[in-house]
Amino acid sequence: MKRPTNILEITNIVTEAFEAARLAELEYVEQYGEYMYCGFAWVNMPANTKFAKVLQGLGYATKSYSTGIDTQNPGRSATQSLDAKECGACAFVNVLKKYNLKANAHSRAD
Repeated sequence: MKRPTNILEITNIVTEAFEAARLAELEYVEQYGEYMYCGFAWVNMPANTKFAKVLQGLGYATKSYSTGIDTQNPGRSATQSLDAKECGACAFVNVLKKYNLKANAHSRAD
């Protein structure tokens, strides 16, 4: 698929990505419970794209400590399970990659 060019396309992709992340986390917790250890997950992407600027403008991303921008806890769940959060971040990234947008999932234990 081609990269998004207008605000409506970008907003639809944002909605799709957050929903995919939410469902991935929910499915993980339903299947495995809040297993293992606590942690955080986020998605990092370049800040110089129209998509990133809209994501920041909507309040869904902040400047990264390293490079680009970060979207914290893309599944928006209250779970503390690192495994579930990683599933959500990976699902978010997979949606963005479907639209030729660069992004990477990251995580760390608490």
